[in-house]
Amino acid sequence: MGARIDLLEQANLSEDERLNLLDGADEQVREIGKALLNPDQTIENPDIKEAVESIRRWADETKQIEEKQRLYV
Repeated sequence: MGARIDLLEQANLSEDERLNLLDGADEQVREIGKALLNPDQTIENPDIKEAVESIRRWADETKQIEEKQRLYV
């Protein structure tokens, strides 16, 4: 799924183009990707919801670390 995470970073692509990055992916991966692209989406499956929340936390923490590192460069 590592390459699939890139869909979050592809701000230059439309949402449809980013969703196309999920073509051929497992159904659960597609659900996670769609939820990551659309934060207002309701997630029914608790496993998918937990995965999305974990990825969002990881992304936020990574962004904070990167911002701190820029301050020290």
